Amino acid sequence: MDMFMQNSVILLTALIVFNTSSASWLLTRCGLNEPYRVLHLSTNNNHVYLSIETKSKIFPTLIETEWPTTCVRFPIPKVFPHRSFHNTNHHRNCRLIQQARWSQMDNFQRLWVMDFDWSAKQNSCLPKLLAFDFMRQGMEVLRIDCHKFMKIKPEQLLDIKLGPAMGKRGMEQFIYFIIAKDTHLVAYDIFEQKWFRYPLLSKKYKDVAVSLPVKPRNVAFSHQKEILIADEDGKLYISNSSEIVNAGLQLKLLGSLLGSAESLLVDRNDMFYAIPAFGAVVRCPRKHNITAEDNEIIYLTTRNINQIFFRTKGSLYFLIDYWQED
Repeated sequence: MDMFMQNSVILLTALIVFNTSSASWLLTRCGLNEPYRVLHLSTNNNHVYLSIETKSKIFPTLIETEWPTTCVRFPIPKVFPHRSFHNTNHHRNCRLIQQARWSQMDNFQRLWVMDFDWSAKQNSCLPKLLAFDFMRQGMEVLRIDCHKFMKIKPEQLLDIKLGPAMGKRGMEQFIYFIIAKDTHLVAYDIFEQKWFRYPLLSKKYKDVAVSLPVKPRNVAFSHQKEILIADEDGKLYISNSSEIVNAGLQLKLLGSLLGSAESLLVDRNDMFYAIPAFGAVVRCPRKHNITAEDNEIIYLTTRNINQIFFRTKGSLYFLIDYWQED
């Protein structure tokens, strides 16, 4: 068996294992006794942070647990950081976490959390970013109001990612946001504590010299700190992160994907993405002039794929969007 076939077997096995072990979070151990669905998942070594939604809307929505490694030892989940940080009744207290929707650990062991209210009513709480410092026992160290730059509904927030590490300290400088139908890349500068909106432009067609706006759906970053943007039309673009200026970000067209991509990931030689409409996980080479033939469907499911993510040894997993009860 050659190296390509070995990698394919490992990859597909990982996808199947995660699909069939989705009930292993055992959230009843932290007091959850109702249907829930996982909106987003982030990992830090063996620790897992689940952003969940419940039917009652009164259970805490950010859970810390461990990656299930064996069938004998089951992880014990807990509310993160603890229940007093969460709104657990219908009386609105906007200082508390209303609905965690995303999290990611940075290189300085700070867990960034996006809290975006589940209610569509006018008295709903404004979206906010929170940072919890694990060097200080998970203490909340930052609270950032996002409303000025994101006057949107939760479903319009398509993607959030920490940018690549910058400088000698190896610290991420920006958090990037993709908003539906918006031709800008919204960014929060962690160093300067400022917001930016960068227009996304590209010469999409060979015969047209004018740069046209790009409507992004997903953002990812290569090991060379390149920014990759997948747009609404199934096109993939690239630019160097150092080329971002207030006037905008000029993108170069890399090629075509199989459709409107979600959860774009970049490995050293390949890129991976999901097409929820088809239930497909797709791999394509990281190169110029990508064609439809370069895109390889490596997994198909009848369920809606919410997220794909890497684990150890190059394995790739996906998260299914459905209501479950442990």
